[in-house]
Amino acid sequence: MSKTSNGIMKIIRWYGAGWTHPLWIFILLALLSIPYIHLMSGNWHDAFFAKLFNIMMLFQVIHIVLAGITGIMVLCRGRIAHALAIFAECAVFFFVMISMVMAAAFAMAFADNDHFADKLELPKDVQLSEPLDGGYEQHFQRIVSDTFQKEVVGVIGNGPSLKPEEEHHLPALERLMATAEGKRKVLDYLSACSDWTLRYNDVDRLYATRNSHDSKGMVVCSEYHSLFPSTNLTTGLKEGVHAQYSFRIYFDGTPNRLFAKGKKPFDCVVTPFRGGEQIGVDTWLTSGSARIYIYDESVVSGGQMTVKMLELVNKEFEALEKENDMSVYGEKCPLTVKLYNGMQGGMYLLDIWCNPGETGMLSVKAQEITKGTRLSEHRLKEHQVKVYGCSQMDVSFHSQIDFTIYEGNWEQYYGARLELWFTPDSGAPARLIWTDNYRIQGWMR
Repeated sequence: MSKTSNGIMKIIRWYGAGWTHPLWIFILLALLSIPYIHLMSGNWHDAFFAKLFNIMMLFQVIHIVLAGITGIMVLCRGRIAHALAIFAECAVFFFVMISMVMAAAFAMAFADNDHFADKLELPKDVQLSEPLDGGYEQHFQRIVSDTFQKEVVGVIGNGPSLKPEEEHHLPALERLMATAEGKRKVLDYLSACSDWTLRYNDVDRLYATRNSHDSKGMVVCSEYHSLFPSTNLTTGLKEGVHAQYSFRIYFDGTPNRLFAKGKKPFDCVVTPFRGGEQIGVDTWLTSGSARIYIYDESVVSGGQMTVKMLELVNKEFEALEKENDMSVYGEKCPLTVKLYNGMQGGMYLLDIWCNPGETGMLSVKAQEITKGTRLSEHRLKEHQVKVYGCSQMDVSFHSQIDFTIYEGNWEQYYGARLELWFTPDSGAPARLIWTDNYRIQGWMR
């Protein structure tokens, strides 16, 4: 046998010699029960205990596998009674594990109250602001001031079709991305211009998405912009067009969930939807070190919105090539932060105009006022936005953070202190740049 095989066999023998003892079985079950009981008590929002429970479940699977191998080895040596005892232990552990998973899944599916806010009262000596309505509108029936969107949707059924056999480019962006100064100019522009949002996550790294604007001029920061036909109550017929699009620019240059390794410089995939008339067109192309992804969905084949978006964005970067004063693209306004209600109670959107003076990350923290309990602490850490590029200009730039508060339930209002923190890329300590007190509710599962 090889050294590796010998090492594996030693581990299995060591495991079988000690960890199949009834005392260890009791200890493992006791450890597993700690996060399980905590979660089953209604604390489904506690991400730390959820991860701990998953880790313990994984350990149980490893235990069952190793114990099973040990049982087979014992059986091969003719010790039938001992082997049957080990297999019985495996069966017990497997039954307990499956029972816990099924009970947890059933409880989570029907859980509607975590009792967090049952006895909480609104603070009497603290003035509470109210979240605003209307900031989460992601459909653009109301969006009438955005020329980009008007032109893109207006070509459905009227404009030229995309030709997948021909390569498509963004020449102006390619020229800008060819130099360090040009790339810096692109990032400054995308940071300062409210038509775009720079985003960052661990999978896609740095990328930008095209925004829309509503009839009041508010920026709609959504990766997808959608328009759906409505039904006329008098005639019963559907009116309006079906359209959905997304335009993204990725700057990291490495393969991600949209750009698989080996993706061609230009690629186009047409996907007819089952059971519906709409057709989706996914388009990928490369512009220098940047990668472009475009999604185009309508009831008309041909990818006409894609052709129009490429035309308009190229004109946009042609104008940028000639512009030297980058501040014309920004908004000269003081720090402004507004909280909007989301699509359901407990879901919120923080709309931000700020300039911290350097690059870094914006994040939200929240705590209940009367007891100081941190709210959705681990989950809020996942909702951060990248501040990049325009910090050196005398302008403010726009960001949005959508997040959910999991403590409490619908119509159970309590006071919460919201904080906006900025963490510099330089490694300097994070600093608080905004705070306010709000009357909020938790999301009901």
